[in-house]
Amino acid sequence: MSSSDEPGTRTSATAAADGGSPFRGGEPPKPAGPAGPLRDRSGPSLIPDLFSVLVAPSAFWERPRALQGATAKPIWIHLAVLIGLRSVAGFGGALLRHGGFGAGFGQLVSGILSSFLMVWLFAAIVASVAATSGGRANVRDAFRFAAYGLTPMFAIGVLAVVPLPYVSPIADLALMPYTFYVLAVGVVPALGVSVERAPGRTGIICGALLLLWTVMPALIPLLVETLFR
Repeated sequence: MSSSDEPGTRTSATAAADGGSPFRGGEPPKPAGPAGPLRDRSGPSLIPDLFSVLVAPSAFWERPRALQGATAKPIWIHLAVLIGLRSVAGFGGALLRHGGFGAGFGQLVSGILSSFLMVWLFAAIVASVAATSGGRANVRDAFRFAAYGLTPMFAIGVLAVVPLPYVSPIADLALMPYTFYVLAVGVVPALGVSVERAPGRTGIICGALLLLWTVMPALIPLLVETLFR
């Protein structure tokens, strides 16, 4: 009888047939994990997205669409947090300046309304620019571009809590060029506008933002005053 037939001896073929590995002494394989697709944990998240769009906007806009979320929920959360912080800061600043609760509350309401309305109007302009420029952006892409593109201005709005006049408008104006940069680097990857048309479309988008930023703070308080008179 050959040595291969002795009890307790396993050949490579026998080990493979039994599910073991001939290179690991016939140890049984480790149990497989649960069936089903693996969950991607690199999707949208408030703090990482906020940090990314502020520090590395080019990398943020160029992320694969699969990592941008399947719904608009992350976008709304992002907007609600930033606009809420900016508006609450303005309310606190009004109280610290001894403006009274009524004046502070009116500033809080008008700040929230003007910010959300500005995002919606800006998104509509962005969608129109993309549609007339051969871009591939849909309505959600335009809204996402507007929401995340205005992040620098919304984030700097927390300085409105400083009880000094004109701090918030001056901060917005100082950060406006960087906001233009964040928008500019996203025109091609986020909206699908061609490289040749990108400079001109960027100018239109940035000009529209400057116009809205100038008009909205004066228009919304008048509207709130008219509604609650």
